[in-house]
Amino acid sequence: LTAVGGVKILYLFNVKDDTGPLELIFQPRYGDITSHVWFDNNHIMLGFTKGYMIMISRETDAMGEEVFQSHNHKDYLTDISLSPSAPLLASIGEHQIKLHEFSDLKGMYGMVQVEDTSGLNKTQWTED
Repeated sequence: LTAVGGVKILYLFNVKDDTGPLELIFQPRYGDITSHVWFDNNHIMLGFTKGYMIMISRETDAMGEEVFQSHNHKDYLTDISLSPSAPLLASIGEHQIKLHEFSDLKGMYGMVQVEDTSGLNKTQWTED
């Protein structure tokens, strides 16, 4: 189980262990946490206001370690989401929706330029 505290801290909870959560505080240069998603059973992807995407491990021997970092959007990022039916991750920022394949997160699978971003701040996938 994960939860964001304020906009700077990610808490990792083990519901089978009552020792309390692991508290992760990220580098200030990333900005505030905008969103986070479980990438698979062993990783969590986070999006940050200053355009960064960070993946952390939740494997026992590397719990909380940063295993991937990308400055995906130059100025800002508002949301990230995972496709339930394809190995794709979407991120929104700077009038763009960027798509990334799980196998190559630093590369880009596709991009959509959006002219009016006044309401563009969240992503969500359909099942198909």
